[in-house]
Order: sequence, then C-alpha cells, then structure tokens
Amino acid sequence: MPDKVSLFVVLVEDEEQQNLVRHYLSIMGIDARKTRYVAIPSGRGCGFRHVINRYPEQIRDCQRRHAKTHLVVMVDADVHTVDQRREELTAALESLEAKVKPADDLGIILIPRRNVETWIRCLNGEQVNEETDYGAKRAGRATCEQIKTAAGNVYTWSRQHAQVPTHCVDSLRNQLPEWRRIEP
Repeated sequence: MPDKVSLFVVLVEDEEQQNLVRHYLSIMGIDARKTRYVAIPSGRGCGFRHVINRYPEQIRDCQRRHAKTHLVVMVDADVHTVDQRREELTAALESLEAKVKPADDLGIILIPRRNVETWIRCLNGEQVNEETDYGAKRAGRATCEQIKTAAGNVYTWSRQHAQVPTHCVDSLRNQLPEWRRIEP
C-alpha cells in the first residue's frame, strides 16, 4: 500500500480557486488539518505571477519534507492555452539551481481555460465556452453554493468511468484525471 499523503499544500490565484479546491478536498474526506493554503495575493490581476513565483519554492519545500506531500496548483489559462500555462510552470522549475523532481511526482496541476469561473459555471450545468471571460469582474463572483455544487460535480465527473455531460468544456474534461489524483 502506498504511503498516504500527510499534507496537501494549495497554491492558487484567487478565492474562487481556493474555495473550489477546499470543497473538493472536503468531499474527498481530507482533514482540513492536513491542508496548508499558500496566501493568495490581495490585488487583482497579479494571481498568475504570484503562482509562478511561488511554485518552485513550494515544490522544493514539498521535496524537503520527510512525509509524503502533494502540491495542488491552480492557475487560469486566461488568453493562453492550457499547454502554454503548463510550459510556464515547467520553465519556472527549470530556473531553480537545485535539482527538483518532475512536478508530476508531487504536483497536481489544474488549469482552467479561460478561468475558474468557466469551470464553475460548466459544473453548475451552464453552457459555456472557453473564449468568453466569465471572471468575477465581468459576471459577478460565484456564490458559496455554486462553488460547493461545482466541487461535488467535479468529484462525480472525475470518478473512473463517470459519464461526463456533453456540455463539459475541453479543459475540464481533459483535466478530470488530474482531479482524480487528489487522494487522501
């Protein structure tokens, strides 16, 4: 039996991302005491840079721990592709002088296209696309209930052999296996 994860470190851009991950971890039965949230930036528009800047140090910190630790990272693709954002995270790791394991060993990378509000709306049954900006400034913040429902649905949709609805956007559909990697 593989070692159980003793700590989940969550590195995200904003409150909506943090709350989606928090509710998902709760559904998974992961004790809140086994979770550490990296402080999110206070200003608007600096979330991506915050994640990119903190990502290498968080990976290094996870590697230094003797107990098994996973880093859950969420960053919006914004106007970029999911692959471009993933490449930027990889480049941030390559800039480290210290040798680090591939992020796949420690990190669970979630990249909504265009933003997390797209996923939240999709998970709540709305027909959305990945080009429209559904971000908080344009369409209003997601409510706590919408985020809880979204977390419940991402759990259901990410189970092995789940029937994923046809309205599911590609970035979410393609990353359901990544959500499944989050295990207690």
